[in-house]
Amino acid sequence: MNETACCIRSRTAVSIFVRWRKSRSACQQKQQGFSLPETLTALLLFSISSLALVQYQLALGRGFQLQLQQREAFRLAWQRFEGYQAPNWQTALQQTAIIDGCELLTSTVVSPAGAKASLSQLLCKDQEAESRATQTAL
Repeated sequence: MNETACCIRSRTAVSIFVRWRKSRSACQQKQQGFSLPETLTALLLFSISSLALVQYQLALGRGFQLQLQQREAFRLAWQRFEGYQAPNWQTALQQTAIIDGCELLTSTVVSPAGAKASLSQLLCKDQEAESRATQTAL
């Protein structure tokens, strides 16, 4: 009986081993996970898209900064009409006589980064109001 039991056990062990080898070789033929070229291609696409997003973010930041300086330049150009001159900004106020009693004021402002704004304002003195004021004073 011992010989028969030993023979059955060894046959069972052999058949289990053979089945395991067959299943292992069948699994090795099937693809497990991603191959190296697929992984490298995915990594390349991810790197390119990340780089593009970073460049886009930098361009947005530069655009926002330029817009902010442009708005500030228009605000300072308007304040230049009132006599305010901002430090570290180039400002100019030009007066041109157009018609009797009217003059054109042009304020130009340039930011330290180069954003430029120019505003014009037409100032006309009311001659009728001046003549009334003179007559009332007399």
